[in-house]
Amino acid sequence: MKLNRNLEIMNSKEIKVLLKTLYDQFEYEGKPELVFLRSNKEKFYLLNRDVDQINYEKLRIDSAGLYFGKFLKDGFRFSIEGTQFFGPHCKKNIISLDIYQKHEWLKGKDLQINESDGIYLIKWENDFLGCAKIKEGIALNSVPKARRLFVVNESQ
Repeated sequence: MKLNRNLEIMNSKEIKVLLKTLYDQFEYEGKPELVFLRSNKEKFYLLNRDVDQINYEKLRIDSAGLYFGKFLKDGFRFSIEGTQFFGPHCKKNIISLDIYQKHEWLKGKDLQINESDGIYLIKWENDFLGCAKIKEGIALNSVPKARRLFVVNESQ
């Protein structure tokens, strides 16, 4: 069902395909009791089930709910919030960082990682920090510039 020209509520068959992809890629097990939305730009959102009580015909919106990820050529990439929501229920393709790597990641730096190419969840201790595409041993950082750790003096 279309909410407007930009957003569509996914049906159960489409959700099943998405969840199978998440299982194949990350061994995600679960099904949130939320509404799944897909934008015309192939971005995915989660929304409370009360969405059906809103009259969207007169609203002009581009997105709604929690943006949790999108498909790339080589798989699904979660947003930072998507890793925090889905990550605790995933069992594979998770990279645990040490404290130094965590700080470098949050500054927006790419990391040298000993993993095969693919898309991985990035984690430090119990916190999920985002997703990375690994290419030739380099974890390509996808933390938006506005959300990076800002350091005035590197020696601190």
